[in-house]
Amino acid sequence: MKKLQSPWFRSILVLVLTLAVLAGSVRAVYASNGAFTWKNAVNTFEVFGTCSDPDGLYQITVVSSGTVHYVENENGYKFSSSESGTYYIEPIDADSSVTYSGRYSDHFQDRLNKGNSMFKHTFTNVGIGSDGTHEVFHLTFRLVVTPSGLVREVDNVQSICN
Repeated sequence: MKKLQSPWFRSILVLVLTLAVLAGSVRAVYASNGAFTWKNAVNTFEVFGTCSDPDGLYQITVVSSGTVHYVENENGYKFSSSESGTYYIEPIDADSSVTYSGRYSDHFQDRLNKGNSMFKHTFTNVGIGSDGTHEVFHLTFRLVVTPSGLVREVDNVQSICN
């Protein structure tokens, strides 16, 4: 166990708590059932790097569906989200002209209570390039914070390009 002193730990904690507050704001809007869903939402953003060109600039278009749940009780709060969808990656400024398409899933569960607070996140991405390249990325992250500020962290990242 580590004491909550590192700026990296604080940054993650601030990010997770910010997401929790946002989920709480969403809950206020959807207070009638504590949940909301979306279907076939399209988002586009830019990233650096793929299996074929780690330094290139790429545009990702994602079509996603998912749900968010929020529960508040006398012990604290519980947020959970599940999202899945398809994606398409195309080069904007890259040495490689390879495009990628595939599926992904993203799940998180946060519990904030009077005792330990727990944050768990799992992300999986499986795609194939126009040149036959396989791109697989899997992330599992779990963070537990005790009332005294002690942090227990477990993470696992796997990235496969072949």
